[in-house]
Amino acid sequence: MRRLALTLLLLVVAPGVAKAAERGIITQLATDHVDITTRFAGQKILIFGALSRPGQVLIKVRSPVQGVALSRKSKYGPFWLNSDKMYIPDAPGLIYLLTSEPVEEMLGEAQRRRYGLTLHHAVARVQAERVPAGMGDWREALIRAKRRDGYYREAVAVHLVRDRLFYADVELPAKIPLGRYEIEIYLIRGGRILSRQLRTVDVRQVRLERWVSDLAHDHPWFFGVTFIALAMALGLVLGIALRRDGES
Repeated sequence: MRRLALTLLLLVVAPGVAKAAERGIITQLATDHVDITTRFAGQKILIFGALSRPGQVLIKVRSPVQGVALSRKSKYGPFWLNSDKMYIPDAPGLIYLLTSEPVEEMLGEAQRRRYGLTLHHAVARVQAERVPAGMGDWREALIRAKRRDGYYREAVAVHLVRDRLFYADVELPAKIPLGRYEIEIYLIRGGRILSRQLRTVDVRQVRLERWVSDLAHDHPWFFGVTFIALAMALGLVLGIALRRDGES
């Protein structure tokens, strides 16, 4: 993957360094969509580009929001049981923050907070429906749970080449939210954001999987009845076939 990235950088991006001087940064994605099928097991997206001047790069990947349920376990005698429960209706399903240097060495606190360039700042405005008294640190719990499952990530994972070219692999997990993902790419120098570009990637279900998903979401009653009828018909056919085999 690294050799491929370097080849793409030198052949595709390097000639555009002059254009980058006008914009500060030019970027490119290896693909602008991800197709979800029944065999989908995750996918890597290569992001690469050129800088108008030496600097550092930060890439922020954010998926559409989704509902998340959190609970806190409490000990009752010898057992640990769920006690406090809460629901977050609009939590980002996935947040990746990839940098060429640790973000605290690149930007001050005010800039990180303003643009949501740490996980804590990215979820600072997320609201919950009802917060139980025992879950005052629920945003921290959300970050821990998402990081554990691979949906929230902070890492120094952007590679600079000759001070003017960069690339990074964004590795999406197998179970990811559908929708349009926003990819923000920042050029940073001297503690300041010099340029920013926005890219998008569509994560979508395809063919039969998409049709079945839409049918189940838009017409759940019809989908349920049809599924039960098909299951009964399959059971009847199998029963007849097994009976004939037994008689023969």
